[in-house]
Amino acid sequence: MVIINANFLANVQNNKQGSNSQLQGAIKLEPNWCDKYVMFMREQEHMARLQKSTTSASESAIDLVGYVEFQRNYKQVLRVHKSALYAQRNFWKVLLHSNVTFTALVHAFKRIESAKTRADRTYQTVLERYPTNVKVLRAYARFLEDVKNDPWAASKYYTEADRLEEQEGGEQNEKSNNMLELTDPTDTSSMLQRVDEKSNAVCVCNASGTIHMANKVLLKMFGYRKAVLEGKNVSMLMPQPFSSRHNTYMRNYQLTGKAKILDHVREVVALHRDHYVFPVSINVTKVSGTGTDALFMGVLKPAVEDANSVKAWIMPGGAMLCVGARFTDWFGMSPADCVGKPFSMLADEPEALNRLLDHAMTAPDEDFQAGRISAERVMITHKYADPQAMDITIDMEGTSDSRLFVAIIRRHASSSSEHLMVTDHKGRIMYITSKLAAILGGTAQSLQQQEINKYMAQPFMQLHGKWIKDPSTKIPTYSCRAG
Repeated sequence: MVIINANFLANVQNNKQGSNSQLQGAIKLEPNWCDKYVMFMREQEHMARLQKSTTSASESAIDLVGYVEFQRNYKQVLRVHKSALYAQRNFWKVLLHSNVTFTALVHAFKRIESAKTRADRTYQTVLERYPTNVKVLRAYARFLEDVKNDPWAASKYYTEADRLEEQEGGEQNEKSNNMLELTDPTDTSSMLQRVDEKSNAVCVCNASGTIHMANKVLLKMFGYRKAVLEGKNVSMLMPQPFSSRHNTYMRNYQLTGKAKILDHVREVVALHRDHYVFPVSINVTKVSGTGTDALFMGVLKPAVEDANSVKAWIMPGGAMLCVGARFTDWFGMSPADCVGKPFSMLADEPEALNRLLDHAMTAPDEDFQAGRISAERVMITHKYADPQAMDITIDMEGTSDSRLFVAIIRRHASSSSEHLMVTDHKGRIMYITSKLAAILGGTAQSLQQQEINKYMAQPFMQLHGKWIKDPSTKIPTYSCRAG
């Protein structure tokens, strides 16, 4: 039955990764010779597909199983490369002694030759599998140059790597355009079937949650260095209470085999190294192994934002975990003003939002999918202006056992606060909306702390500084204070 299910996943659902995981589990069930032959043929198909995917210019185009295998092979060649360099270093350490024996020199030379031969053999094996991979070609060129002292052969591999990199750059735009046309960004297959390491944050962990690999995009997204993150539990990337519950979720999956988030795109909140949370879209899948031997891969992307709405992520208790990037632009409140505070504090009448959250706590999934958890014309307070009428819809993320609410806030009507600026008593800009900043030729962030008189025509540019320092009691008719 396991093999039948694996064939169904591969041939009907086109889920090659799930099929491969099922076959790995079937190996432990003592299959007969007929079943072993079927598993062998499936393995050959997988290897052929992997070989075909690695003929592209770089590892960014391989599928997720191939991606994990490539990382293992690449780390292996780096280990033997370092081992050869250490052998050379130890040889020079021997020569630093005042008394050097011939036997010590012979042993040092033998270690150099042994490490060099082992490294060269490993590189050749990996190059046979990834003959057009730029990273492997450049690493082997460095090996030839630093260890084998063969700069001419190294130059050949450097030239080939440069050629492939230029070819990849020329084809990248066309491939990106084709992918945008052919894939849905919220679709599971488009997020996992082909993993692009240059744009996707990728994390691989084992069944206990220990991180085996994190790519550069993920390290930059979370603010960690590679040495700090690898070997730690993946729960450190999540805020409470999810971090304390995550290991329990993984143990339950090992015991029951029932997954609640695998192979589905979820919008969740992540924890940065600087202790602030931010929204991401994540898709997790099992790439190999079963039970305690399983390996999982998570692919993360920054949450896609709708230009006509802002979002607030809310715990079931009503506290806000984080807010969208444009929240300050709409309401003048920074993330620090909101995180950890009750969601109801945003409303001019808090009870309106409390009733909405109470409804969300007991509503079935069908109500969320139909958009029934909503309220119209809720007056949301603004830090610098009058309350604004907003339409709010509550959506659910997380799982049914651990709910996370997302409040999607849309303007009920256009507002004068869309073109708003606030300055301090010296005329320096404290707050400005993005629309007004665009009119002035900048961004809200670039105009912060700028003096407002810089954006005035003469003679007002020179006169404004004096006016704002010593404003007259009587408001002149030509003054901006007169309206």
